[in-house]
Amino acid sequence: MIRRFIEHWFGRTEPYPIAAFRILFGVYLLAYFGSFAPHVVLSFSSSGVYVPYGIADFAPTALAACILYGVTVLAIVGFILGVATRVLTPALLVLYVHHFLLNLAVKDTAYDRLNLILLFILCFADLEGAWALGAIRRRAVSAWATRMVALQIALLYLGSGLWKLTNPYWHEGAMLKMTLAGPWGTELAFALLGLDLTDRAYGLLVWSVIGIELALPFLLYSRRLRPAGIALGVLFHLANAFLLSLPEFLSCVTAYVVFASPDTVRRAGDVLLPAFLVGTANDSDPASRHGEQGYGLRPRRGPC
Repeated sequence: MIRRFIEHWFGRTEPYPIAAFRILFGVYLLAYFGSFAPHVVLSFSSSGVYVPYGIADFAPTALAACILYGVTVLAIVGFILGVATRVLTPALLVLYVHHFLLNLAVKDTAYDRLNLILLFILCFADLEGAWALGAIRRRAVSAWATRMVALQIALLYLGSGLWKLTNPYWHEGAMLKMTLAGPWGTELAFALLGLDLTDRAYGLLVWSVIGIELALPFLLYSRRLRPAGIALGVLFHLANAFLLSLPEFLSCVTAYVVFASPDTVRRAGDVLLPAFLVGTANDSDPASRHGEQGYGLRPRRGPC
């Protein structure tokens, strides 16, 4: 049993789920940092309004802030393409921390903390096993990074659900109404409030949120129920994005790929990704000719 546990967490596995997560998470980071483009000088330089957190009251000049921002964007592009990720991923983490401590940490958002945790995990992962410009050919990678990303996402949902379950303020619909009417609320949220639903209806919505967050870890880890879990999670985060103006939590959705079957991810990636990333792997990759056994690995369906 111990041997099986060690093999599951630290053995060699197919590179596709973690490589796909690198690409999806990188695209998310590109969109996230892209949203700051019009406000770089205002938010991250001494010429603007910045709120340092845990560091000295110091910010770079406007020119330096723009250069650092540009380097961050270029680092994300290189990360997506899989170029020198052993060096680029830690550099990207440092650049994220720079912007985080300068003006993002004060918001105390869970999605920023999640992004930093995911980047920290990826600093120690082999991200160039597939679909990377830095890879000569596809190769098996250590399983632990894929398992850790999956575990982090599962614990995020479980922790959030348990916190709401044990918080008496979340046992009534008033909390949801306050959230929809708060600073995160969108026009769609205000329209929902305008329907003047009953307290019982809001109570049902609150318990639905709690139920979804508690159920998602088990649905995502279940091979049979995983499609339902992915669909439910996507709908849940889209609702957050359109009702509460929180598209940043879509980073969770980018991680769903690590729960999927490596073979399914491989087939989808080889079809959907541009040719310069897929490369000549179909000719050089033993797994593409002989399945997962080409790596000398036993076939796996997912993280569980």
